[in-house]
Amino acid sequence: MENNLSRLLLEIHRGGRTIEPGRFQEWALEQIKIHIPFDAAMWSCGIAQEHAPHTHKAHVHNLPHSLYEELFCLSD
Repeated sequence: MENNLSRLLLEIHRGGRTIEPGRFQEWALEQIKIHIPFDAAMWSCGIAQEHAPHTHKAHVHNLPHSLYEELFCLSD
């Protein structure tokens, strides 16, 4: 298992140089899913501000975008 995860990390690192930026997060999640099964995910960038998340952007994988909006109260 450890070797597989090491190879996965190297593959994601290499992919960062070859996969177009707009596809990278989806591609990386698909690579991870091969080794660590999951149904859905959210990859987000942000900060913790006053003990609450402040997300700058997020990529949802097999999740409705409305869930992202609900989690981060963007629908107000």
